[in-house]
Amino acid sequence: MLYDKKDIIDFLPQRDPFLFLDSITELIIPEHLQDLDPREFCLENLRGFMVRGSFLVKEDLPLLAGHFPGNPIFPGVLQIEAMAQASCFIIAPLFPNFKDVELELALGVVSRAKFRKPIFPGMQLEIHSQCTKVK
Repeated sequence: MLYDKKDIIDFLPQRDPFLFLDSITELIIPEHLQDLDPREFCLENLRGFMVRGSFLVKEDLPLLAGHFPGNPIFPGVLQIEAMAQASCFIIAPLFPNFKDVELELALGVVSRAKFRKPIFPGMQLEIHSQCTKVK
C-alpha cells in the first residue's frame, strides 16, 4: 500500500460521508517519465499516469439508506467520484508533505465509464484511473 486512510485524509479535501477511498495501492508512472527530475516536471507529464485504489462499501454508509430502501446500491455517480478522488493521487509524488497541500482539481470529462454490475454493501471496490488529458 502506498497511501493509507490517514494519508488520504491529509491529501484530499473530502471527508466522510463523502470520502470514497480507503487506500491507494499502486501508482504507475509511464516508463519514459520514471527518471524525470521533479524540477523538470510539468502538468503535461501527467498524461499516462495510472493510479489504483480501494474502497470498502460499508453497510452503515449513510447514503445507502435511501438508495434504495431494502435493496441498497452504491450509486454510479459516487463510483465516478471515487475514481476522481483516486485520480488526485497521480500528483501525490510531487508533494513531500501532504499537510501542505490544498488541492483545487476538477474532473472535466468521463468518457468511457461502464457500470457492469450493481455495487452492494460489503463489496470491496478496486478503483483504476488513468490520466489521458490535462488542461
